[in-house]
Amino acid sequence: FGRLIQAAVSRPREYLADASAVQFTRNPDTIGGALKRIGGVGSNIRDGHAEEASHMFIASAASSWAVGPFATHPPIQERIKRVDPSWDGSWPEPREVRPRRSAKQRYQDRPDPAAILTGGQGPLGGLPGAVVGAVILGEAAAGQQQPSTSAPAVDQVGQVSPAHVAHMRELLGGIPEVLKEAARSPYGARAVVYTILLDQDREVREKQLSHLAKHADEPVMKLTGRLVDASHSLAKEARLPLIDLAVPGLREMSDEQYASFKQNLDVLIKADGRVDLFEWSLQRLLLRHLDAHFHPAPDPVVRYYNLRPLAGPCGVLLSALAHIGQRDAAEVQAAFDAGAGELGVSGLSMLDRKAVRLDAVGAALDKLIHVSPREKQKLIRACAKTVAADGEVTRGEGELMRAVADSLGVPMPPVLPGQKLV
Repeated sequence: FGRLIQAAVSRPREYLADASAVQFTRNPDTIGGALKRIGGVGSNIRDGHAEEASHMFIASAASSWAVGPFATHPPIQERIKRVDPSWDGSWPEPREVRPRRSAKQRYQDRPDPAAILTGGQGPLGGLPGAVVGAVILGEAAAGQQQPSTSAPAVDQVGQVSPAHVAHMRELLGGIPEVLKEAARSPYGARAVVYTILLDQDREVREKQLSHLAKHADEPVMKLTGRLVDASHSLAKEARLPLIDLAVPGLREMSDEQYASFKQNLDVLIKADGRVDLFEWSLQRLLLRHLDAHFHPAPDPVVRYYNLRPLAGPCGVLLSALAHIGQRDAAEVQAAFDAGAGELGVSGLSMLDRKAVRLDAVGAALDKLIHVSPREKQKLIRACAKTVAADGEVTRGEGELMRAVADSLGVPMPPVLPGQKLV
Protein backbone atom coordinates (compact mmCIF):
# COMPACT_ATOMS: atom_id res chain seq x y z
CA PHE A 1 0.00 0.00 0.00
CA GLY A 2 2.93 2.35 0.64
CA ARG A 3 4.15 1.74 -2.91
CA LEU A 4 0.70 2.45 -4.33
CA ILE A 5 0.33 5.70 -2.38
CA GLN A 6 3.85 6.77 -3.40
CA ALA A 7 3.13 6.11 -7.07
CA ALA A 8 -0.35 7.66 -7.02
CA VAL A 9 0.99 10.91 -5.54
CA SER A 10 4.09 11.01 -7.72
CA ARG A 11 2.50 10.64 -11.16
CA PRO A 12 0.35 13.82 -11.12
CA ARG A 13 3.25 15.75 -9.61
CA GLU A 14 5.45 14.82 -12.59
CA TYR A 15 2.98 16.42 -15.00
CA LEU A 16 2.88 19.51 -12.75
CA ALA A 17 6.69 19.63 -12.62
CA ASP A 18 6.92 19.45 -16.42
CA ALA A 19 4.41 22.28 -16.80
CA SER A 20 6.27 24.37 -14.21
CA ALA A 21 9.53 23.86 -16.08
CA VAL A 22 7.95 25.16 -19.28
CA GLN A 23 6.43 28.12 -17.42
CA PHE A 24 9.74 28.95 -15.73
CA THR A 25 11.97 28.71 -18.82
CA ARG A 26 9.39 29.89 -21.38
CA ASN A 27 10.81 27.16 -23.61
CA PRO A 28 9.20 23.70 -23.98
CA ASP A 29 12.39 22.38 -25.57
CA THR A 30 14.22 22.49 -22.22
CA ILE A 31 12.25 19.81 -20.39
CA GLY A 32 11.15 18.23 -23.68
CA GLY A 33 14.75 17.78 -24.83
CA ALA A 34 15.75 16.31 -21.47
CA LEU A 35 12.89 13.81 -21.56
CA LYS A 36 13.73 12.78 -25.14
CA ARG A 37 17.36 12.25 -24.16
CA ILE A 38 16.31 10.13 -21.16
CA GLY A 39 13.81 8.16 -23.24
CA GLY A 40 16.50 7.34 -25.77
CA VAL A 41 19.08 6.00 -23.31
CA GLY A 42 16.89 4.73 -20.47
CA SER A 43 16.78 5.76 -16.81
CA ASN A 44 17.20 2.59 -14.76
CA ILE A 45 19.25 3.25 -11.60
CA ARG A 46 21.25 0.16 -10.62
CA ASP A 47 21.19 0.59 -6.87
CA GLY A 48 19.39 -1.30 -4.13
CA HIS A 49 17.89 1.90 -2.72
CA ALA A 50 16.60 3.24 -6.04
CA GLU A 51 13.05 2.08 -5.41
CA GLU A 52 12.83 3.99 -2.12
CA ALA A 53 13.67 7.28 -3.84
CA SER A 54 12.25 6.52 -7.29
CA HIS A 55 9.58 9.23 -6.98
CA MET A 56 12.36 11.86 -6.66
CA PHE A 57 13.95 11.18 -10.05
CA ILE A 58 13.05 13.04 -13.23
CA ALA A 59 12.07 9.74 -14.86
CA SER A 60 11.37 6.22 -13.71
CA ALA A 61 14.43 4.88 -11.90
CA ALA A 62 13.41 1.32 -10.97
CA SER A 63 12.13 -0.75 -13.85
CA SER A 64 10.70 -3.52 -11.67
CA TRP A 65 8.07 -1.19 -10.19
CA ALA A 66 7.70 1.09 -13.20
CA VAL A 67 4.59 -0.53 -14.67
CA GLY A 68 0.88 -0.44 -13.93
CA PRO A 69 -0.38 1.05 -10.65
CA PHE A 70 3.11 0.91 -9.13
CA ALA A 71 4.64 3.27 -11.72
CA THR A 72 6.02 6.41 -10.05
CA HIS A 73 6.13 8.30 -13.35
CA PRO A 74 3.67 8.58 -16.26
CA PRO A 75 4.84 7.11 -19.58
CA ILE A 76 7.65 9.31 -20.83
CA GLN A 77 6.10 9.42 -24.31
CA GLU A 78 2.95 10.96 -22.84
CA ARG A 79 4.96 13.56 -20.90
CA ILE A 80 6.83 14.57 -24.06
CA LYS A 81 3.58 14.85 -26.04
CA ARG A 82 2.14 17.21 -23.44
CA VAL A 83 5.03 19.68 -23.71
CA ASP A 84 5.78 19.09 -27.41
CA PRO A 85 2.65 18.04 -29.35
CA SER A 86 4.65 18.06 -32.62
CA TRP A 87 7.03 15.29 -31.45
CA ASP A 88 7.32 12.56 -34.06
CA GLY A 89 8.16 9.78 -31.59
CA SER A 90 11.85 9.45 -32.52
CA TRP A 91 14.61 9.44 -29.92
CA PRO A 92 17.84 11.45 -30.34
CA GLU A 93 21.09 9.60 -30.91
CA PRO A 94 22.83 8.89 -27.58
CA ARG A 95 25.89 11.01 -26.96
CA GLU A 96 29.28 9.62 -26.14
CA VAL A 97 29.99 10.06 -22.42
CA ARG A 98 33.60 10.86 -21.78
CA PRO A 99 35.16 10.27 -18.35
CA ARG A 100 36.14 13.36 -16.42
CA ARG A 101 39.87 14.04 -16.61
CA SER A 102 41.88 14.75 -13.52
CA ALA A 103 43.90 17.96 -13.17
CA LYS A 104 47.06 15.94 -13.82
CA GLN A 105 45.62 14.48 -17.03
CA ARG A 106 44.51 17.93 -18.22
CA TYR A 107 48.00 19.25 -17.58
CA GLN A 108 49.60 16.35 -19.45
CA ASP A 109 47.24 16.84 -22.39
CA ARG A 110 47.94 20.57 -22.67
CA PRO A 111 48.64 21.93 -26.19
CA ASP A 112 52.12 22.69 -27.37
CA PRO A 113 52.78 26.24 -26.16
CA ALA A 114 54.73 26.99 -29.31
CA ALA A 115 51.52 26.50 -31.32
CA ILE A 116 49.43 28.92 -29.31
CA LEU A 117 50.32 31.92 -31.42
CA THR A 118 49.83 30.25 -34.79
CA GLY A 119 46.19 31.26 -35.16
CA GLY A 120 42.82 29.52 -34.91
CA GLN A 121 40.62 27.66 -37.36
CA GLY A 122 38.81 30.66 -38.79
CA PRO A 123 37.63 33.91 -37.19
CA LEU A 124 36.12 32.26 -34.09
CA GLY A 125 38.54 29.35 -33.78
CA GLY A 126 40.56 30.92 -31.01
CA LEU A 127 37.71 31.83 -28.70
CA PRO A 128 36.30 29.71 -25.85
CA GLY A 129 32.90 28.13 -26.40
CA ALA A 130 31.04 30.56 -24.15
CA VAL A 131 32.50 33.54 -25.97
CA VAL A 132 31.73 32.03 -29.36
CA GLY A 133 28.13 31.67 -28.22
CA ALA A 134 28.08 35.31 -27.17
CA VAL A 135 29.52 36.42 -30.50
CA ILE A 136 26.97 34.34 -32.41
CA LEU A 137 24.19 35.80 -30.30
CA GLY A 138 25.55 39.25 -31.03
CA GLU A 139 25.49 38.46 -34.77
CA ALA A 140 21.93 37.22 -34.53
CA ALA A 141 20.85 40.32 -32.64
CA ALA A 142 22.70 42.71 -34.96
CA GLY A 143 19.71 43.10 -37.27
CA GLN A 144 17.20 43.43 -34.44
CA GLN A 145 16.24 46.55 -32.59
CA GLN A 146 18.41 46.82 -29.50
CA PRO A 147 16.80 47.58 -26.12
CA SER A 148 16.97 51.16 -24.92
CA THR A 149 19.86 52.11 -22.67
CA SER A 150 17.53 54.36 -20.65
CA ALA A 151 17.32 51.72 -17.91
CA PRO A 152 20.05 52.38 -15.31
CA ALA A 153 22.87 49.83 -15.26
CA VAL A 154 22.40 49.17 -11.56
CA ASP A 155 18.85 47.96 -12.29
CA GLN A 156 20.22 45.35 -14.71
CA VAL A 157 22.29 43.42 -12.16
CA GLY A 158 22.17 39.73 -13.03
CA GLN A 159 20.72 40.45 -16.50
CA VAL A 160 22.51 40.29 -19.83
CA SER A 161 20.65 41.77 -22.77
CA PRO A 162 21.48 41.56 -26.50
CA ALA A 163 22.77 45.12 -26.15
CA HIS A 164 25.33 43.95 -23.59
CA VAL A 165 26.34 41.06 -25.83
CA ALA A 166 26.77 43.39 -28.80
CA HIS A 167 28.83 45.80 -26.68
CA MET A 168 31.05 42.99 -25.42
CA ARG A 169 31.39 41.67 -28.97
CA GLU A 170 32.62 45.11 -30.05
CA LEU A 171 35.18 45.13 -27.24
CA LEU A 172 36.34 41.62 -28.12
CA GLY A 173 36.65 42.61 -31.76
CA GLY A 174 39.14 45.30 -30.80
CA ILE A 175 41.45 42.86 -29.01
CA PRO A 176 44.38 41.69 -31.16
CA GLU A 177 43.80 38.14 -32.36
CA VAL A 178 47.17 36.98 -31.02
CA LEU A 179 46.08 37.91 -27.48
CA LYS A 180 42.74 36.17 -27.83
CA GLU A 181 44.47 33.05 -29.14
CA ALA A 182 46.95 33.05 -26.29
CA ALA A 183 44.20 33.39 -23.67
CA ARG A 184 42.85 29.93 -24.56
CA SER A 185 45.47 27.81 -22.77
CA PRO A 186 47.02 27.64 -19.30
CA TYR A 187 50.36 28.82 -20.69
CA GLY A 188 48.95 31.61 -22.84
CA ALA A 189 46.42 32.78 -20.25
CA ARG A 190 49.20 33.35 -17.72
CA ALA A 191 51.29 35.13 -20.35
CA VAL A 192 48.34 37.41 -21.16
CA VAL A 193 47.91 38.39 -17.52
CA TYR A 194 51.64 38.99 -17.07
CA THR A 195 51.77 41.08 -20.25
CA ILE A 196 48.89 43.30 -19.16
CA LEU A 197 50.64 43.95 -15.84
CA LEU A 198 53.99 44.94 -17.34
CA ASP A 199 54.74 48.54 -16.37
CA GLN A 200 55.27 51.35 -18.87
CA ASP A 201 58.37 52.48 -17.00
CA ARG A 202 61.39 50.71 -18.48
CA GLU A 203 63.19 50.21 -15.17
CA VAL A 204 60.14 48.73 -13.47
CA ARG A 205 59.44 46.52 -16.49
CA GLU A 206 62.97 45.13 -16.44
CA LYS A 207 62.49 44.32 -12.77
CA GLN A 208 59.23 42.50 -13.55
CA LEU A 209 60.72 40.53 -16.44
CA SER A 210 63.73 39.58 -14.31
CA HIS A 211 61.41 38.11 -11.70
CA LEU A 212 59.43 36.18 -14.31
CA ALA A 213 62.65 34.79 -15.81
CA LYS A 214 63.42 33.22 -12.44
CA HIS A 215 59.98 32.16 -11.25
CA ALA A 216 57.72 31.63 -14.29
CA ASP A 217 57.64 28.53 -16.49
CA GLU A 218 59.98 29.00 -19.45
CA PRO A 219 57.24 28.64 -22.14
CA VAL A 220 55.14 31.24 -20.30
CA MET A 221 58.08 33.62 -20.12
CA LYS A 222 58.74 33.26 -23.86
CA LEU A 223 55.09 33.86 -24.70
CA THR A 224 55.02 36.94 -22.48
CA GLY A 225 57.90 38.42 -24.43
CA ARG A 226 56.17 37.70 -27.75
CA LEU A 227 52.89 39.28 -26.63
CA VAL A 228 54.35 42.60 -25.51
CA ASP A 229 54.10 44.28 -28.91
CA ALA A 230 50.46 43.19 -29.35
CA SER A 231 49.56 44.54 -25.91
CA HIS A 232 50.54 48.07 -27.00
CA SER A 233 47.46 48.22 -29.23
CA LEU A 234 45.13 46.89 -26.54
CA ALA A 235 42.56 49.50 -25.49
CA LYS A 236 42.39 50.05 -21.74
CA GLU A 237 38.67 49.34 -21.63
CA ALA A 238 39.35 45.93 -23.24
CA ARG A 239 41.76 44.74 -20.54
CA LEU A 240 39.19 43.26 -18.18
CA PRO A 241 37.23 41.57 -21.00
CA LEU A 242 40.52 39.98 -22.10
CA ILE A 243 41.10 38.77 -18.55
CA ASP A 244 37.60 37.26 -18.66
CA LEU A 245 38.67 35.30 -21.74
CA ALA A 246 41.74 34.04 -19.91
CA VAL A 247 39.93 32.72 -16.81
CA PRO A 248 38.92 29.31 -18.33
CA GLY A 249 42.54 28.72 -19.38
CA LEU A 250 43.81 29.74 -15.94
CA ARG A 251 41.51 27.17 -14.35
CA GLU A 252 43.39 24.46 -16.24
CA MET A 253 46.57 25.09 -14.26
CA SER A 254 47.85 22.52 -11.80
CA ASP A 255 47.78 23.39 -8.10
CA GLU A 256 51.53 24.04 -8.15
CA GLN A 257 51.23 26.31 -11.16
CA TYR A 258 48.42 28.26 -9.51
CA ALA A 259 50.46 28.84 -6.35
CA SER A 260 53.34 30.16 -8.48
CA PHE A 261 50.94 32.28 -10.57
CA LYS A 262 49.49 33.96 -7.46
CA GLN A 263 52.95 34.82 -6.21
CA ASN A 264 54.06 36.19 -9.57
CA LEU A 265 50.84 38.21 -9.84
CA ASP A 266 51.51 39.87 -6.50
CA VAL A 267 55.15 40.65 -7.34
CA LEU A 268 54.31 42.19 -10.73
CA ILE A 269 51.62 44.40 -9.22
CA LYS A 270 53.87 45.68 -6.41
CA ALA A 271 57.00 46.06 -8.55
CA ASP A 272 56.64 49.86 -8.76
CA GLY A 273 55.99 50.25 -5.04
CA ARG A 274 52.28 51.01 -5.35
CA VAL A 275 49.03 49.37 -6.37
CA ASP A 276 46.79 51.32 -8.72
CA LEU A 277 43.04 50.94 -9.07
CA PHE A 278 43.16 48.70 -12.15
CA GLU A 279 45.76 46.38 -10.61
CA TRP A 280 43.70 46.04 -7.44
CA SER A 281 40.51 45.37 -9.39
CA LEU A 282 42.22 42.81 -11.64
CA GLN A 283 43.83 40.95 -8.75
CA ARG A 284 40.62 40.85 -6.72
CA LEU A 285 38.49 39.66 -9.66
CA LEU A 286 41.00 36.98 -10.66
CA LEU A 287 41.68 35.57 -7.23
CA ARG A 288 38.01 35.55 -6.25
CA HIS A 289 37.13 33.27 -9.19
CA LEU A 290 40.31 31.18 -9.23
CA ASP A 291 40.45 30.58 -5.48
CA ALA A 292 36.88 29.31 -5.61
CA HIS A 293 37.99 26.82 -8.29
CA PHE A 294 41.26 25.61 -6.80
CA HIS A 295 40.19 25.79 -3.16
CA PRO A 296 36.40 25.24 -3.08
CA ALA A 297 34.70 26.55 0.03
CA PRO A 298 31.08 26.85 1.20
CA ASP A 299 29.15 29.89 0.04
CA PRO A 300 29.35 32.88 2.41
CA VAL A 301 26.84 32.59 5.24
CA VAL A 302 24.38 35.45 5.71
CA ARG A 303 25.17 36.99 9.10
CA TYR A 304 23.63 40.44 8.76
CA TYR A 305 20.09 41.32 7.75
CA ASN A 306 20.69 44.99 8.42
CA LEU A 307 23.62 47.25 7.55
CA ARG A 308 23.58 49.22 10.81
CA PRO A 309 26.24 47.03 12.51
CA LEU A 310 28.45 47.51 9.43
CA ALA A 311 28.57 51.31 9.34
CA GLY A 312 32.39 51.19 9.46
CA PRO A 313 32.91 48.98 6.37
CA CYS A 314 30.16 50.88 4.52
CA GLY A 315 31.92 54.16 5.28
CA VAL A 316 35.24 52.83 3.99
CA LEU A 317 33.66 51.64 0.73
CA LEU A 318 31.72 54.84 0.03
CA SER A 319 34.74 57.00 0.97
CA ALA A 320 36.92 55.15 -1.54
CA LEU A 321 34.35 55.60 -4.31
CA ALA A 322 33.89 59.28 -3.49
CA HIS A 323 37.62 60.06 -3.51
CA ILE A 324 38.33 58.15 -6.73
CA GLY A 325 35.86 60.13 -8.84
CA GLN A 326 36.45 63.64 -7.46
CA ARG A 327 39.31 65.85 -6.31
CA ASP A 328 37.50 68.90 -5.01
CA ALA A 329 36.71 68.49 -1.30
CA ALA A 330 33.13 69.75 -1.69
CA GLU A 331 32.46 67.36 -4.59
CA VAL A 332 33.94 64.44 -2.66
CA GLN A 333 31.65 65.21 0.28
CA ALA A 334 28.64 65.56 -2.01
CA ALA A 335 29.36 62.18 -3.62
CA PHE A 336 29.73 60.50 -0.24
CA ASP A 337 26.50 62.11 1.01
CA ALA A 338 24.64 60.88 -2.08
CA GLY A 339 25.63 57.28 -1.35
CA ALA A 340 25.08 57.60 2.39
CA GLY A 341 21.61 59.00 1.79
CA GLU A 342 20.71 56.01 -0.35
CA LEU A 343 22.05 53.64 2.30
CA GLY A 344 20.16 55.22 5.19
CA VAL A 345 22.58 54.02 7.87
CA SER A 346 23.31 56.35 10.78
CA GLY A 347 26.85 56.87 11.98
CA LEU A 348 28.49 56.90 8.55
CA SER A 349 31.55 59.13 8.37
CA MET A 350 33.72 59.91 5.36
CA LEU A 351 37.40 59.10 5.65
CA ASP A 352 40.18 61.42 4.60
CA ARG A 353 41.82 60.63 1.25
CA LYS A 354 45.06 59.54 2.91
CA ALA A 355 43.15 57.18 5.21
CA VAL A 356 41.48 55.34 2.33
CA ARG A 357 43.59 52.37 1.26
CA LEU A 358 42.64 49.65 -1.20
CA ASP A 359 43.52 46.90 1.28
CA ALA A 360 41.03 48.49 3.69
CA VAL A 361 38.42 48.44 0.92
CA GLY A 362 39.12 44.73 0.41
CA ALA A 363 38.73 44.06 4.14
CA ALA A 364 35.42 45.96 4.12
CA LEU A 365 34.12 43.90 1.21
CA ASP A 366 35.12 40.68 2.98
CA LYS A 367 32.73 41.68 5.78
CA LEU A 368 29.96 43.01 3.56
CA ILE A 369 29.78 39.73 1.63
CA HIS A 370 27.90 38.33 4.62
CA VAL A 371 24.88 40.65 4.37
CA SER A 372 21.52 39.51 3.04
CA PRO A 373 20.65 39.88 -0.68
CA ARG A 374 18.22 42.72 0.02
CA GLU A 375 20.90 44.69 1.85
CA LYS A 376 23.41 43.96 -0.92
CA GLN A 377 20.99 45.48 -3.40
CA LYS A 378 20.78 48.59 -1.25
CA LEU A 379 24.57 48.70 -0.95
CA ILE A 380 25.11 48.41 -4.71
CA ARG A 381 22.68 51.28 -5.32
CA ALA A 382 24.49 53.39 -2.72
CA CYS A 383 27.83 52.72 -4.43
CA ALA A 384 26.31 53.66 -7.79
CA LYS A 385 24.88 56.89 -6.34
CA THR A 386 28.34 57.80 -5.04
CA VAL A 387 30.06 57.10 -8.34
CA ALA A 388 27.45 58.89 -10.45
CA ALA A 389 27.12 61.94 -8.20
CA ASP A 390 29.10 64.12 -10.64
CA GLY A 391 27.16 62.85 -13.65
CA GLU A 392 30.19 61.06 -15.12
CA VAL A 393 31.47 57.49 -14.73
CA THR A 394 35.17 57.17 -15.52
CA ARG A 395 36.82 53.93 -16.62
CA GLY A 396 38.47 53.57 -13.22
CA GLU A 397 35.15 54.05 -11.44
CA GLY A 398 33.51 51.50 -13.70
CA GLU A 399 36.25 48.94 -13.04
CA LEU A 400 36.01 49.50 -9.30
CA MET A 401 32.21 49.19 -9.41
CA ARG A 402 32.56 45.87 -11.20
CA ALA A 403 35.13 44.64 -8.65
CA VAL A 404 32.87 45.74 -5.77
CA ALA A 405 29.79 44.07 -7.24
CA ASP A 406 31.72 40.89 -8.01
CA SER A 407 33.18 40.81 -4.49
CA LEU A 408 29.64 40.95 -3.11
CA GLY A 409 28.57 38.06 -5.33
CA VAL A 410 26.37 40.34 -7.43
CA PRO A 411 27.16 40.03 -11.18
CA MET A 412 26.88 43.42 -12.85
CA PRO A 413 26.98 43.80 -16.65
CA PRO A 414 29.17 46.50 -18.19
CA VAL A 415 27.79 50.01 -18.46
CA LEU A 416 26.72 50.57 -22.05
CA PRO A 417 27.74 53.69 -23.98
CA GLY A 418 25.27 56.46 -23.12
CA GLN A 419 23.74 54.47 -20.27
CA LYS A 420 23.31 55.93 -16.82
CA LEU A 421 24.72 54.01 -13.88
CA VAL A 422 21.77 54.75 -11.59
